[in-house]
Amino acid sequence: NLRDAVVRAGKLYFELQYLVRAEKTAREDLELFDSLIAVLEERYRTGAASQADLLKLQNERSRHEDLIRDFNSRANAARARINAALGRSEALPLGELQASNLAEDPDGTKSFMEDAQTGRQEVLLAEARVVRARLAIRLGEVMNRPPASAAGMKPQPAYAQAEAYLAEMRRRLEARELELREARAQTEGMGREALERLDESRRQVELIEDVIQPQTQSIYETTLSDYVAGRSTFLDLLDAEREWVRTRLEQHRAHRDLNHAILHLAKVRGRLTVIESDTP
Repeated sequence: NLRDAVVRAGKLYFELQYLVRAEKTAREDLELFDSLIAVLEERYRTGAASQADLLKLQNERSRHEDLIRDFNSRANAARARINAALGRSEALPLGELQASNLAEDPDGTKSFMEDAQTGRQEVLLAEARVVRARLAIRLGEVMNRPPASAAGMKPQPAYAQAEAYLAEMRRRLEARELELREARAQTEGMGREALERLDESRRQVELIEDVIQPQTQSIYETTLSDYVAGRSTFLDLLDAEREWVRTRLEQHRAHRDLNHAILHLAKVRGRLTVIESDTP
């Protein structure tokens, strides 16, 4: 249906956004590798660093270049999937991606469960089926009512057939009401799962941006200074550099997952409220 198609398209879009961001950050990290290589080359010339250390860092840079090619290849595949979803040629270029993320609707999560029960298509469809079954029974009862002149007469075959029809419709109504209860219960479960997923994704973004990223940057800068001054080993420096690079990429993955979690709310609620965040 249209709702699921919009959610799928949104997930494809934010997957592409993540890959483009990750490739850009990975290319920026090449400058970090080059500056480290320059430091090691200088120390190698003075005998303060070994050739093995220099080769290790050069190999690390080569692996990072391969990671960039992987991001680029996956981004091209994501563009092709988006074009296919739009019914366009896979090779056609897409417009420039928006830099912003989705923001949570400030009023949306407060009434989310109520919105899901009143707006999710599966619940609305089940409710409509119950209403139609009740109407069919009511009409059958009215049409099967014998005329006043027939009071006391022996029931005719037509009335018996109508009663059988009504009995069948009442059984169908019970089945429709069961389907409605199941649809509401499923929506309740999906809603709670969606809110937990949103909370987990939100906390992951906050953890990386507020704690892990500043700390890993500080650790890298401190370890680099200590290495130049001879107070830390090359392995300490390499570990700090790897962690700093990994954290920068994790930030983009965390934002992608949060965008997906916000989109998942729309699948449960039956509608999407789009608010752009100022966070790039």
